[in-house]
Amino acid sequence: MPGEDRESVWKEFSILLNELRARDSDLSVEMEEPMLEDYSLETSQNEVIVAIAREACLKVCAKDRVLGVPYGTDASKLSRAGIPSIVLGPGSIDQAHTAVEYVDLNQVVAATEIYARIMLAPQLERQSKG
Repeated sequence: MPGEDRESVWKEFSILLNELRARDSDLSVEMEEPMLEDYSLETSQNEVIVAIAREACLKVCAKDRVLGVPYGTDASKLSRAGIPSIVLGPGSIDQAHTAVEYVDLNQVVAATEIYARIMLAPQLERQSKG
């Protein structure tokens, strides 16, 4: 999550496990090194792309909520490379990557309009030339 790093999360879990072991001497738990390590996506809400996306979402869906989520995307790697990035798409993570994965067609249509508004935003064109 934004604001977290590997060391702080590892330490938090270590403390928790030590507390649980102290309560139950029969508890045998070990932490293994992560198979995959990723970074939080921490794009500032002051970035131009965030403002443009919020405006597009507000016009198309009457919503412009910005929030952090507990899953990974390639956007975190782009952000670490200096490219302000956001994650914005139709559907729900609850239906993603499941045996019955689906996205409502109306959400796909709305997302298409939002993406077009973002790509055609005059502020984005000025930023790319500047």
